[in-house]
Amino acid sequence: MRIVRFCQNGPNVPVTINFEEIDDRIARILEEKGPRIGKELSFDMPDVPVLALWQACNRSRSLLISHFASYYLRFDITREDQVRLSPSILRDFLSFTLFGLPGQRYQMIERQGSLSNMHREISREKIGVAQDVMKQLFVSLGREVRSQLCAFIAGDLSYFLAHNEMREHSASGEMVRGS
Repeated sequence: MRIVRFCQNGPNVPVTINFEEIDDRIARILEEKGPRIGKELSFDMPDVPVLALWQACNRSRSLLISHFASYYLRFDITREDQVRLSPSILRDFLSFTLFGLPGQRYQMIERQGSLSNMHREISREKIGVAQDVMKQLFVSLGREVRSQLCAFIAGDLSYFLAHNEMREHSASGEMVRGS
């Protein structure tokens, strides 16, 4: 099946997507390299737009798919208090969805465990940093002020979904490591 899409190369640059060809390429990559998350498949197939790859992976009848994120709704005050699903569909595909072939079930279980543990460890480290900062702040405040304060750790950290990949912080424009 061929579908014409417009990709990020420009608003009027048509790209023809052959999902059967992409499916075959994914199968060859998985045979060679074992189970992969969406981000790894995207690196392996840089000529395929990410959303087309997402669509191909989710349409495929030959792939095992394992989602290992916890999903939650959040209010986004930067977007007029919209309620959004987190992680986003794209981030879920890239970071928290593992793809494999039917004969790779045990490899997928093992890989999913190690990926989940990696995100837990990153989250624990970041929670530790937040706790240290809060302790330093609380020590500098008077007892009366401290008794009136409360702090919450929410979002990706509270669900152990933190990551440490470089990204631009939307408020400051600075590059930061992860969530």
